[in-house]
Amino acid sequence: MWRMPKEKSLGVLVYIRVDDIDKTMEKVVKMGGKIVAPKSKEGENAVATFADPEGNLFGLYEYAKRQS
Repeated sequence: MWRMPKEKSLGVLVYIRVDDIDKTMEKVVKMGGKIVAPKSKEGENAVATFADPEGNLFGLYEYAKRQS
């Protein structure tokens, strides 16, 4: 699902639910964060992992958009 840097232990990975991972990742990079694992599918949903400027890891979770 995600790739961890070898020099950093996992600890707790908090996932943040977002409407659009791509837009959120753009904001993360603009604010000094780094993409650790790009957007990938988890079933119909999507996940990604990033590190903030201090190196703390966070996961992003996007539910699949449902057709009404």
